[in-house]
Amino acid sequence: MRQKYFGTQFGFAGDNTVIPDPLQSGGQVSFNQGWTYDYQRDQTTDPAAKPIDRSTMNWLFGVITQQLQQYQQAAVPEWISATDNGGTPFPYEAGVRVRYSSNPGTVPFSVYVNLVANNTNTPNLADPTGATSNWQLAVYRIATSAQAAAGTDNSTIMTPSLVAQQDALRALVAGSSSQVFNVGPATAATHAVQAQQLQNQTATFAVAGGVANAYSATYTPNVTALTDGMCVSFRMPTGIDNTGASTFAAGTTSALPIYSADGVQLQGGELVGKANVTLRYNSIANSGAGAWMLENVEGGARPVVYGSKSQHALAVGQAQTNAVRYAGAAGGTVNALTATLTPAPTAYTDGMQVIVRTTGTNTGNTTLNVNGLGGRAVYGQGGALLLGGELVGNGISCFVYSSVYGGGAFLLAWTVAGGMAVGTPTQSTHAVQLGQFLSSASASGYTKLPNGIIMQWGVGSSSGTSAGNALATLPIAFPNACLRSFATVDGSSAGGYCISVARSTTQVSFTTFNSAGSISSGFTFEWFAIGN
Repeated sequence: MRQKYFGTQFGFAGDNTVIPDPLQSGGQVSFNQGWTYDYQRDQTTDPAAKPIDRSTMNWLFGVITQQLQQYQQAAVPEWISATDNGGTPFPYEAGVRVRYSSNPGTVPFSVYVNLVANNTNTPNLADPTGATSNWQLAVYRIATSAQAAAGTDNSTIMTPSLVAQQDALRALVAGSSSQVFNVGPATAATHAVQAQQLQNQTATFAVAGGVANAYSATYTPNVTALTDGMCVSFRMPTGIDNTGASTFAAGTTSALPIYSADGVQLQGGELVGKANVTLRYNSIANSGAGAWMLENVEGGARPVVYGSKSQHALAVGQAQTNAVRYAGAAGGTVNALTATLTPAPTAYTDGMQVIVRTTGTNTGNTTLNVNGLGGRAVYGQGGALLLGGELVGNGISCFVYSSVYGGGAFLLAWTVAGGMAVGTPTQSTHAVQLGQFLSSASASGYTKLPNGIIMQWGVGSSSGTSAGNALATLPIAFPNACLRSFATVDGSSAGGYCISVARSTTQVSFTTFNSAGSISSGFTFEWFAIGN
């Protein structure tokens, strides 16, 4: 067989002058025109004659033998880049094969088959089926049995014998009445798992060891790497309950912190003896260093996220700080308060408590609007609308909702710093209303006490020289009786004195005496009477 293997590119070590592609204005050789007529002229007589020089011939035969060498060595030409084609992507026809490497010398060349006409895309090793580039990796190897079973390789060929083997395996599985295959206990992560292992949870459940706040467990097969969402469980031994932040090491992996559902480390008391604990791995927790999230625990304290909706669980911290009922500083105006609770209530309900810090003094009837549910009138404990002064700046007040007042209203349960409206007392230990202390604060006046006692006072002048010459009419009549009456001579009436003579529900009388002990008139006397 006649063949010349071009193992060496012609003239690769000699002088080489590149022949340009475009037509040359001076008549020089080009790929567009080849050797022009000037090269045919007689060099001895024609000044325009040009010689066919050695260096351009070396270059031309060199590139020809280089391309022949490529075909002899690879049987497939290299992909033509836009740079090779003068700056324009080359449009390949369907079915053409090329060799391509994204980084020759580092990335091996691969053979691709073009799937469409006029394809100007670049072959892509990451796109073996040509879904994006329309360059498909050329298939030229027979798949191994493992590759055939895996069914993930796009660069190998399934032969009839391999197809028959796979069909036989499928028929074996399909023809089994129980479709059960006996396997040994799994001891590595890639082994088939026995049903018994699944039932016993030996792959994901173990008895923990370690010391307080630093726990570990060994599984079968053992855990050697962590993946997002991996779930493991263990039973806590006795005597090493956690007292604060804790860590867990699964299998041969490093110890990582255990976080509660709210994304913070444990506080203590969550992991107790004999409790079953379930953890789930999260690779982005702990500032990206990874952590175990406490998913379930039996017997220990269960951390919860602070509730932000009405149906959420309440954390102890929220109860201690009264956070779900305290709305902070009230908004709105002094007589039309607004408050915002977190979590937000969806409706007013009987017994709902709202605590706010008022920012000013109310001047009359007042309303409260919670989370935009609508303003509701505020009543005092006496069952009457507020009058003013019950709520003051920087005072703390508690409102309780009742559906029976005014079609739905708030009752002022208590207030700090403001006046407190109270109901009418019916027992001796009840608080009294200021309005129950009726009085007339004048020179001749009275005051009524809530217990029924009435105290009256006044000033008079005696006239006449008979007993009872100092008579005073009471500002108001005693409903029942005048119990006691007293009088004294005014200091301006020197030397005089007086004695009580008689009393009734409407009058009291006294007798005034001079210094000699004789009944005398013209004395100014001040009197006081107590009755009911």
